Amino acid sequence: MTVWKLSSLPKYNFYCQTLGVPAPRGLDDDSAMRGAALFERMECTKCHIPKMISGSFSVAEVTNQAFYSYSDMGHGLVDNRADFLAEGKEWRAKPLWGIGLT
Repeated sequence: MTVWKLSSLPKYNFYCQTLGVPAPRGLDDDSAMRGAALFERMECTKCHIPKMISGSFSVAEVTNQAFYSYSDMGHGLVDNRADFLAEGKEWRAKPLWGIGLT
């Protein structure tokens, strides 16, 4: 069994921050384009934000990079109701990247 030490946390954070994201596939495929249009039309983007920009990191390759995770907090989820330590605007929608492989 692996035992994590608190001193390992910065290394773990660095590892997670520099993982590559799945590359988009089939962008010129008719089915994929219809799916993207349907996703937009059904307002799925209220909760699953398509394009995001990374923040500033110590590694230049991941600083201020555009990525398409279809994740994080969309404004459609804001209810301004606190839940334990989270404020009503702190939601996280499950990332949808790679979902086409399932």
